[in-house]
Amino acid sequence: QSVEANLHLMADRIFLTRDDSVFSNENASIADQKAVIDKTFSGIEFIWLGIYDPDGNLKTGSSVCPQSISGDSLFSDMAETANLVIADTRQGTEGLEILVGTPINDSAGEAYAYMVGSFDYGILNDTLSNINLGSNGSAFIINEQGEYMAHSDRQLVAEKKTIVDTYGANSELDGMLAQMNLGQTGILSLGDSLLRLEDGTFFSYAPVRGTLWSLVIETPKEDYMSDTVRAITTALIIAAILFIFAALYINLLATRIQRPLRKVTDRIISLAQGDLHSDVEISKTRDETQLLSSALNVTLKDINSYTGEISRVLSELSRSNLDISVDGRFLGDFIVMKESLNTIVDFLNHIMHAIQDASAQVLGTAKQVSETALQVQGSSGSQSSAIMNLKNETALISENVSGVSDNTAQVVALLGDVESLLKEGESHMNDMLTAMKNISDNSEEITKVNKFLEDISFQTNILALNAAVEASRAGAAGRGFAVVAEEVRSLAAKSGESSKRTRGMIEYSQKSIDHGSQYARQMADSISKIMEMVAAISKKTEALNEAVSEQTSSLKNVTNQIEEIGSLAAGNLASSRISAQASRTLEEQADTLAEMAGRFRLKDGVSGASGTFVSGASGAAGANAGGYGGHDE
Repeated sequence: QSVEANLHLMADRIFLTRDDSVFSNENASIADQKAVIDKTFSGIEFIWLGIYDPDGNLKTGSSVCPQSISGDSLFSDMAETANLVIADTRQGTEGLEILVGTPINDSAGEAYAYMVGSFDYGILNDTLSNINLGSNGSAFIINEQGEYMAHSDRQLVAEKKTIVDTYGANSELDGMLAQMNLGQTGILSLGDSLLRLEDGTFFSYAPVRGTLWSLVIETPKEDYMSDTVRAITTALIIAAILFIFAALYINLLATRIQRPLRKVTDRIISLAQGDLHSDVEISKTRDETQLLSSALNVTLKDINSYTGEISRVLSELSRSNLDISVDGRFLGDFIVMKESLNTIVDFLNHIMHAIQDASAQVLGTAKQVSETALQVQGSSGSQSSAIMNLKNETALISENVSGVSDNTAQVVALLGDVESLLKEGESHMNDMLTAMKNISDNSEEITKVNKFLEDISFQTNILALNAAVEASRAGAAGRGFAVVAEEVRSLAAKSGESSKRTRGMIEYSQKSIDHGSQYARQMADSISKIMEMVAAISKKTEALNEAVSEQTSSLKNVTNQIEEIGSLAAGNLASSRISAQASRTLEEQADTLAEMAGRFRLKDGVSGASGTFVSGASGAAGANAGGYGGHDE
């Protein structure tokens, strides 16, 4: 604004002179115009002032006025713009000068002359001298080409030096000149340094209105940043001192906290390694570390009491003692562990009672089956002996058939004996059929018992698997219980395998008994036929001689049938022996199962009936140990 004010002052002085009536009158004489110019020149600090015609030739003016300005850019700019023009600073006869010119128009508004005045450069220089930013700052004016129009160093203006000559060519200065030529205002930071904030120069620029110039204020960054750098340095030193004091204080606090925390940490590490019995040293720090160590000590005591009670129960379980329970006061999630373990013990008590009851029933049934099989075996032996006797008698009849006619009376008596024997054989055959039916019925009962044993074996196996899972959840403390679970599982597997073998043998015996029953019925039919034949022989004894040939043929048929019956009876005898052996094996397995179940010491007053246990155990176990729905089924 100060530079523009001085330039406007020069323009106002030109306008003031031009507006004199003598210049607006085209008919005014040169002498009149000369008188006004001299008067103005004497009162205002012009170097020279003159009037030029439209061709740029001097009409009148001061003694040092140039005779022509036609070749000057000032003249062409005035003719082009038809307005006031301030020319670039130049070297004149009297030194550096600034030319200001304006057209003089006639009544029609056409320029008939031009008034040009030369002002002393000192007007701008004095203004620039008053612009000081920082101790080493300066101000200067440049034109569109970057030439100095005003500078504290007059030599730079006189020699038409540029800003590039002073600060060197670079893209940043080129950019600033481009912004100036667009009439923009801005700031440029030149020569930045990463190591020193005060290195480089600030340039602030703005256009000078009414000219093609720009005012530039140049200030070294050191003038601005030296105090800032000192402040930053001081702040860093103070921060370093505070940091040292803070580090010492933090180290003191850390030492005070670190020792009790290290003790607590070491105890937690030993706890992770399985040490549950060592004491916790409580730090008397009256802060959170003391609370932490106290809480850890209380936690370890509670855990010791829990693990001690659980270890006692598991130890008793490993010794086959089921007459136990988890006692004591448990808190939080450990209550679930206590209830789950008690539920498991109750579950095992019910299962073992059920196994003992079932083993007793199986043992009694096996003894009954064994006795029945022995009876069947004896009956089959008697049947076989009777059939052999019948076969021998038939052979004697065949051998003596040639003397039938001479021994009719003996034949009648023998036929009576044969009839008696046949009736006895029929009675034995009926007894054998009844015994086989009883064996078949008992086989069905044995099959049901065997199926019950298989169900018990399957449920025991599932129980052992779940017990092993719970033992693995208990970790090292559950290893003893895992061994018991594995033994129970092995026993269940053996019992299931024996039950399957027994079932196969019983099915085979059932098939053999069915075949024996069929053959026995056939034999009964044959005996009935024999009795009919004996009756016919008795009736036809008188005609025996005539029927010898027919009787011989019939005796051959009877002999063949008796041999077939004898073969079937021998098969029945072998089957009854196998059934008796299977019954003895079943009895031995039942003894083994009862012996294994008897090893466990159980609680009194616990029902062994599975129906009573299932509904109560499934709810408790399902709530506390994940459920035993599979066992319930």
